[in-house]
Amino acid sequence: MSFPTRLNSAVTVVEPAGKIALAEGADELHDTVIEVLETGSRKILMNLEAVTFMDSSGIGKLVHCLTSTTDRGGVLKLLKIPRKTSDVLEITQVLQLFEHFDDENEAIASFE
Repeated sequence: MSFPTRLNSAVTVVEPAGKIALAEGADELHDTVIEVLETGSRKILMNLEAVTFMDSSGIGKLVHCLTSTTDRGGVLKLLKIPRKTSDVLEITQVLQLFEHFDDENEAIASFE
């Protein structure tokens, strides 16, 4: 299983939905990013708008996605982080690792 992706300009937008947790979603999140990287895309925007819950395993996988992308010469940015998830990412100081946006057009423009 992987999450849906789409192209916006030269940026691949990954759109996870539901829970990103140990029991569901966390591995799929990383697998999706690896699939995107294997297609040659190096600009990834992860739209978290439809994520309803993220536990520590999900946060760990999000950081793993960033590391995997950076190791392959890519850039991973976040879009529309839900308030609860944003709070957790801020408390754990993970949010500072990512460039993040509320507007997709602004995020896409930042890749150029």
